[in-house]
Amino acid sequence: MIGLAVNQPALATPGVRVIRHRPVLRDEESLRAARSEVREAQAKVARGHSVADCLARLREQGFVPDLIVAHSGWREAYFVKDVFPEVPLIVYAEYSYQGDDGDAFFDGEFTTPSLEARERLRLKNPHLLHALLAADRGLSPTAFQRSRHPEVLQERIVVIHDGIDSALLKPDPAAVVSLKTAGLKLTPSDEVITFVARQLEPYRGYHILMRALPELLALRPRAQVAIGGSRTAPVEEVIEHGRTGLLVDFFDAHQLALTVATALERRTEFSQLRQAAREHVVGHYDLKTRCLPAQLELVRTFADRAGSSSQAHGSLPVRRRKPAAQRRHDRGLRVHRLSVPAYGVYGSFVGGQTGFSTC
Repeated sequence: MIGLAVNQPALATPGVRVIRHRPVLRDEESLRAARSEVREAQAKVARGHSVADCLARLREQGFVPDLIVAHSGWREAYFVKDVFPEVPLIVYAEYSYQGDDGDAFFDGEFTTPSLEARERLRLKNPHLLHALLAADRGLSPTAFQRSRHPEVLQERIVVIHDGIDSALLKPDPAAVVSLKTAGLKLTPSDEVITFVARQLEPYRGYHILMRALPELLALRPRAQVAIGGSRTAPVEEVIEHGRTGLLVDFFDAHQLALTVATALERRTEFSQLRQAAREHVVGHYDLKTRCLPAQLELVRTFADRAGSSSQAHGSLPVRRRKPAAQRRHDRGLRVHRLSVPAYGVYGSFVGGQTGFSTC
């Protein structure tokens, strides 16, 4: 398997050769005076060219993958089909920007839907939609994310979650978390409130939590941490209020404080809710029993489809290949979950050597 990335991964993945590509932004000096959306578009086009150059060199060396998987967010998938028109392409369809009911103008405290802002937002979509049109299949982790795409394209997208290792992530009645700097040891008997987000920013609701904390701590003075969900579409896809979790309005700091305080006070009563929440996660999002098998089936379907036809498309030379099933038998299909800071992942999904190189 070959992975293309701008950055070198922190850890090597057995069987995966990572090739780093280096986008070159031409006429950078003249672009400094251009509008920000123009500079952004040019930078993403440079990524697309860089990936295409790497793929073309691989093709010249005789490498023809069974399948190409790419994240379209930074335009790496832009020219893939110009190099390998006959190879199936799966695009990770993470998002499509919309002015209404989306993330851009969700919080009026920080964003204003001006004409200029809407224009900038619309210009974030062309490369995403282009990649999806060129792809043989799109892949979204949630139904909400698929729903953000234009309706005419949604039928091209399959929903398969990334997966949660529920055998590893599970309740532990003997768990102890030590916070050395704070001098705390937290156990299941403590009142613990957690806020989970990638960054402490308004986009993640951090400001609402901060506004709720004074009231919450007044209600539960022994509390150390809290878990809460906002009543927004992505969360409602996973949590059913009163059955698998508790939901509050995203902007209602007072209701957030009351709900978390109630959950802390009635922890024993909410044991069934916690159990139902775990059962829902295991039944719908478990990595090993649900998500990974579905991902592998998607890969095999398109890898087999590529192997069933040896007809070349376009003018580029294509080596003749055995049927996909025979190639997997000869070399052993080994699909890895590639966890690298890569913006596009491209592979034949066959065994190989681990290593790093630069395109």
